[in-house]
Amino acid sequence: MEASSGAVINVTAAVGQHGWPWMSLYGSTKVGLDFLTRTWVGELASWGIRVAAVAPDPIDTPILENNGFDAGFIGAVHALRDQLPLARAGTPEEVAWWIVNLVEPQAAFMTGSVLPVDEGYSAV
Repeated sequence: MEASSGAVINVTAAVGQHGWPWMSLYGSTKVGLDFLTRTWVGELASWGIRVAAVAPDPIDTPILENNGFDAGFIGAVHALRDQLPLARAGTPEEVAWWIVNLVEPQAAFMTGSVLPVDEGYSAV
């Protein structure tokens, strides 16, 4: 990493900025990853390594189904999406675009940020 002036891009979640009942373990690991991202900035900068994170939400993945939530809970979460500024879930490809671009040479001045990729979820 040092030889290439590399970058570490962590994937956290905007959900870490809000409470989410029954997702305490998931949310706390994401908040921990936010802290790790910011801490590594100071620890790795002297080697020329940048660190950032993307914090996506809501993204169209089966995370709720995979965690065993029932259809009623999943429906309620999807109804909340409709109240957000863009009224839709993002796609994994939209998140990947930010990750790919954060490691480009043109992003060399960006380090230490946790970038919300969340259609305004963290703002409203």
